[in-house]
Amino acid sequence: MRRVTRFVSIAALADALQPGERVFMPGSAGEPAALLAELAACPERSPGLRILSTSVPGINRAAIGELDLTAMMIGLLM
Repeated sequence: MRRVTRFVSIAALADALQPGERVFMPGSAGEPAALLAELAACPERSPGLRILSTSVPGINRAAIGELDLTAMMIGLLM
């Protein structure tokens, strides 16, 4: 099996997300802060986005209120 690695900009990654898509975004030290900031800067990129995350309140920024009003963050707490 051949693996293909392709590097893209954060803006290109945000643009690749489809409305209503489910995405896993890690929390804690692995939070994709640049991607979340890019989505917050252009809320029209995140309609209906369903984000599954392990964000830790008080540690991670995860400002869901800055995304499109139809976006949703689902968290896992242990």
